Amino acid sequence: MFEIVFQHDPSRQDGLEHPADAGQARRRLIEGNARFSSLWSDDSSDAQSLKVPSNLEELLPSEMGKAPDHHPFAAVLSCSDARVPTELLFFEPLNELFVVRLAGNVVSNESVGSLDYAVQHLEGSVKLMVVLGHTGCGAVSAAIDAYLDPAHSPLMTGTLGLRSVVEHIFVAVRTAANALDHLGVSPTDDPGYRSRLAEVSEVVNAAIAAMTVEHVLGASIPSDCGVVFGVYDLATRRVLAPDGSGLTKPPSSLDELEKLAVQAASGSQ
Repeated sequence: MFEIVFQHDPSRQDGLEHPADAGQARRRLIEGNARFSSLWSDDSSDAQSLKVPSNLEELLPSEMGKAPDHHPFAAVLSCSDARVPTELLFFEPLNELFVVRLAGNVVSNESVGSLDYAVQHLEGSVKLMVVLGHTGCGAVSAAIDAYLDPAHSPLMTGTLGLRSVVEHIFVAVRTAANALDHLGVSPTDDPGYRSRLAEVSEVVNAAIAAMTVEHVLGASIPSDCGVVFGVYDLATRRVLAPDGSGLTKPPSSLDELEKLAVQAASGSQ
C-alpha cells in the first residue's frame, strides 16, 4: 500500500530552490520522477508515502487585489492522455511547471507559442523546455494505423482535427519505419512489428517535437534555458530517453535524428 500526500508547507522549507540553469532543472525533474516511480518498489512490503510539498499560498495573492506570482522553472509540452499526470510524475508542487497538453504532444503554432510565452514573459524563471511523449499513445497509434493501411486512412482518422494530429505524427512513424527497415525488421516477417513500430515512433515523435521547438525558437531561447525530451513509460512510471537518461537533448540534424531512430529501434522488442 502507498499514499501520495500533497502537504501544505507555508514556510516552503522543502529544500527546493529555483534551478539556476537548464542542467539543474533537468536533474530536478529526473530526480523527482525517480521518487514518484519508487512508490512501486517491490523490495518492501511496508506502506509507503510520498509527500509532495505544496504551498497553497502559491495560488493566493500576496496582497488583496494582486495576482500571485507566476514562476515555473520548466515548461512542458506533453500529451493530453489522462494517464500522464505531468506535475505528479515529476513530483513537482504547485506553480513549478508551465504545462501545455495536446494529443500526441504535437508541435503546432499554438503549442510553440505557449512555450515561447513562458520563456520570454515569465521574468526569466523558465530554465528548461521539455517535450514529454509516452508509451501507449493513442495519437501515435492512429498515425501508425494510417501508415500501415493508407487505403483506409481517411476513415480511420475521422475528423479534420484528428487528421491534423495524425499528420503531425506521420513523419515520426515514417522515420521509425525506416529505422526498423535499416535493421532488417519488416511487417511481413516480424509478428511484433506493429508494437515495435509504436515503441520507436513514440520516441521519435518526442524527439522531432523537441528538435522543432529548438529550431523554431532558435536565438530567442535564453542562454540559461535548454530543450530536452523523454518518454514516460506507463508500465514503469519512469521517464526515459534513448541514451538511458531520463531526459536528453534533441537531435540537431536529420542525420542525428536517423541515428537516434536506429538506436531506439535496436532497443525495441
